[in-house]
Amino acid sequence: MKIYEVYQGKINWIAPNADREHDEVLYQLENYDPNHMPEWAHERLQQLADKRVFRAALARAKVRKLSRNDVRGAGNTGDSWTDTLKWTEPAKSIRAPNLYGKDKKVERPIYLQDPDTGGIWLLGGHHRSTYVTDVLKQPVEATII
Repeated sequence: MKIYEVYQGKINWIAPNADREHDEVLYQLENYDPNHMPEWAHERLQQLADKRVFRAALARAKVRKLSRNDVRGAGNTGDSWTDTLKWTEPAKSIRAPNLYGKDKKVERPIYLQDPDTGGIWLLGGHHRSTYVTDVLKQPVEATII
């Protein structure tokens, strides 16, 4: 039984909130696993641990549309929405579809990009990335650091 209506309109993407999203930098550093996270992403997160550096990086970041294939190939994500529902908290699975609507603003997910290979690593916005690309079948507008 579907508990929400799938929004089909244009998403009003806005810049991410640096103060809120900085916690994700610290979380990923605290839970660092070298078997899961590439060294380039770990090094970048260490730099971004300073909140001033993180704010400046977000201010200089590029905005790019990521397709389902881009999200699937990114580190720290790749899930389909169905896979995400298997591990996510119930409150988040209910909240995600309700973020989108004609008069709603949605913060862009944040990805880090490897300057050498161009590979990307999800910093924050897993649910937004997977829901938009997998359920709404739209590209996700992401902030790329």
